[in-house]
Amino acid sequence: MDSLHKRDIILQRRGRQPTAGVDYEDANKSISDLEKAVFAVDDGNGLIAEFVPIRLVTILEVFIRNVIELLLYADDEKKRRAQALLKSIKFDFLLTEALESGQLTLASIDAHEVHIQTLPAIVHIFDVLLADDFWEVMQQTRLVIAEDDGSFVQEPIIEDIDALKKELTRLFEVRHVLTHELPHSKAVNRDDIKRMIEASRKFVTALGQIQQDNEWWNNPRNIAEYEEQMRGFLAESQSKLNDAVQQLIAFDQSCRELVEKAQNAWQQFIGHQAELEADRNEPWCREVARLVNLTHATDTRHAEIVSMLQEWRLNST
Repeated sequence: MDSLHKRDIILQRRGRQPTAGVDYEDANKSISDLEKAVFAVDDGNGLIAEFVPIRLVTILEVFIRNVIELLLYADDEKKRRAQALLKSIKFDFLLTEALESGQLTLASIDAHEVHIQTLPAIVHIFDVLLADDFWEVMQQTRLVIAEDDGSFVQEPIIEDIDALKKELTRLFEVRHVLTHELPHSKAVNRDDIKRMIEASRKFVTALGQIQQDNEWWNNPRNIAEYEEQMRGFLAESQSKLNDAVQQLIAFDQSCRELVEKAQNAWQQFIGHQAELEADRNEPWCREVARLVNLTHATDTRHAEIVSMLQEWRLNST
């Protein structure tokens, strides 16, 4: 039950098909892969190390844009705040067509229009979107961890916010130098790289938790509240699917029996499949995983029925 799968459910609840994105687990994996690759080789002349800050900042930028986009999906108030961050956008034919077709949204455009090439610029964006001091929010953010008994505990992510700011500032500065200049001496050494990687990892984890606090988790206190939240999403999906099925039957009453048989067969199949996929999770979250899988499958089935109905109507004209 990965977090992108959960993100898809949230976006679909808002009538949006999910777009590709990089969540904090993906970003942290990219950081870890980079760390393994760098320290697995002998970098006697330090040339490999100089590529690391460039790659680290790229990972952060891609992740940050995704977080901004998701925050804008989650809260209309944040959308209004975002307007103060944007420059004028020129809408050409291709951009307008992409908006109308759903390939792009205003939230995704906003996320890619803002300037995030420097750390102060990033901090300013989140100051505005969160309507709070970004570094204060980061310092207070706790990682939510599920215990075996289904309860959630919170652990601090950043113990020294000043040290984190120092390392990230250094990271962005070095990236700028390595991208636009040819320094006469080595800009970083392996110890610098270790600190930059660890700072990037903590930043990504904390920002990912901030995103979840604002957009997905809604701070459930225990697994029971989490399950209740997902049951509500599933009920919404089932209601939409049932309405679509009834519209299909109403369009052609002669197909009622076949449609009902198909739906019954689908429900039995998807029920077993959701349980099978849920069993791959830890025991404490299997019911939540089952509900997420059912909701995702129900939304997919709803889209199929709607498409079928549209095709029937088109063929009848």
